[in-house]
Amino acid sequence: MTWPINCFSAVISSRAAKLQRVGIARTLYQKPDLLLADEPVSAMDPVLADHTLGLLGAVARERGIPLVASLHAVDLALRHSPGCLACAMAACCSIKPAVRSPRPI
Repeated sequence: MTWPINCFSAVISSRAAKLQRVGIARTLYQKPDLLLADEPVSAMDPVLADHTLGLLGAVARERGIPLVASLHAVDLALRHSPGCLACAMAACCSIKPAVRSPRPI
């Protein structure tokens, strides 16, 4: 019987998403000068992840602070950021530059 295991993993995933949302709320409450987010939406479903990244970006713009986030979801990164840096196998390239850098990345 597999359904209890599937339900258990759904509960764990739901708890992880809730913990991510609480962590983001606690961070925003502290009004930092810089937002650093390491996989801030990895445990969230696609709709909630999209909404959360939209809110993070809006708060960063409203407060005039930088937001640096590492994401594996390239579609979310491209949709919610003015600039993206893609890294794979120790190589990096700019795929959506916000501004031209005077020196190579």
